[in-house]
Amino acid sequence: MPAQYEGAMTTPDRILLQIIDERWSNLQVFINTLTPKQYISPTDAAGWSVQDHLLHLADWEAGVFALLNRQDRVLAMGLSPELWMSHDTDAINEVLRQNARQYGASPETVQARLNSVHGQLREVIATLDEAELLESYNELYPPGREYPIRNLHVIMRNTTEHYPYHLAWMRAIVESTTSEDTMTAPDKITTSELLAQFDEKWADIQAFIAALTPGQYTSPTDAAGWSVQDHLLHLAEWEAGVVALLNHQDRAAAMGLSPEQWTSGDYDAMNEVLRRNARQYGASPETVQARLNDVHRQLRQQITALSDADLEKPYSAWFPEPDRDHPIRNTIIGNTIEHYPEHIPWMQAIIDSGS
Repeated sequence: MPAQYEGAMTTPDRILLQIIDERWSNLQVFINTLTPKQYISPTDAAGWSVQDHLLHLADWEAGVFALLNRQDRVLAMGLSPELWMSHDTDAINEVLRQNARQYGASPETVQARLNSVHGQLREVIATLDEAELLESYNELYPPGREYPIRNLHVIMRNTTEHYPYHLAWMRAIVESTTSEDTMTAPDKITTSELLAQFDEKWADIQAFIAALTPGQYTSPTDAAGWSVQDHLLHLAEWEAGVVALLNHQDRAAAMGLSPEQWTSGDYDAMNEVLRRNARQYGASPETVQARLNDVHRQLRQQITALSDADLEKPYSAWFPEPDRDHPIRNTIIGNTIEHYPEHIPWMQAIIDSGS
């Protein structure tokens, strides 16, 4: 238990409920600040929305509710035994996300699902005594599964530890910006002004990187399986696309995307392809930094060579693409100045989730 609760009550069951209620209240405060649109837009680089995170919390609580009722937790969560036993948390969470869409018709249905499951779980927890909380998980779970932790730990991992873990990610999503196609760019910007902002935001990324330990590049990950390293290489891949574009080359092809993927507008799918492709640069923190710095250096040199008038030319002046007639500055800004600060909160939330 957290230090502030030590000695506050005499039994773990009462302390547990106090912490659950406190963390749940923090989650509700966040939910009450959301607009209807913020439930579904924007999303993070893996395509997760705030709504996805809220329903994810509900699904894992539903699993614990089933467990405490001596039911098959896996079946109750809509998972196959094979997937559960694979321990592939990313795959499990994606199946849960797909299944949970039935509750995502509106903010009201999302809240109803979340509140209903939480209310049921809290009622069950309130009936448990200290001895039951300290029983082994195996006392409740169907035979054939060795899981040497106490029920108390299972409950906490899916409630008191789970809420703040996702709260940080949801806040980062709400604070994130839009894509280059829909962004609100300045009416005009000079090359020198763009470079000043470019360098300022890049310095913020470098300051974040400088604080990382080697282990934090790959662990922990978010609910979709993205690590800090994935986010850094994601930034590099989108910058590499702009490098290709400013060289009058096919941006999609340079990024390893098929024409069908590119024109689909499905950024979640594109980002997953980029993440897989970028693994070749993920052997170590040094190779990640080398990739990021090399692409950034090339792009900066290209921007430096652009005139103020060049920034106002349409995207098609560099490479013709249907429905892309915005000024080239939008593409540059959307993949650098606006992109870096979008990912820093997500990466920080990943780091904080492991502390």
